[in-house]
Amino acid sequence: MGALRDSNGTAYTNDAEKAELLNSYFASTCVKDNGTLPPFDKRIPVGVKFEFDNVTFTPENVLRIMRKLKSSKSSGPDGFPSDLFKS
Repeated sequence: MGALRDSNGTAYTNDAEKAELLNSYFASTCVKDNGTLPPFDKRIPVGVKFEFDNVTFTPENVLRIMRKLKSSKSSGPDGFPSDLFKS
């Protein structure tokens, strides 16, 4: 990674200085959690029954599904190719 500049234009090339600069920036963009949850409207109409009350994941079931993955398919949302999981 090349040099980083702070808001005053000072360039930093030392790894420790760059780490501190990045840490300071990211810390300044965060907010303290006030413990209040935002309102969340239901997305499923009233009266719809849920069939997922009891879902069990066992190593055997996961392995069986992973063996069925097709290696020709594209990566999932995690960016990992199916070959990685299959092997």
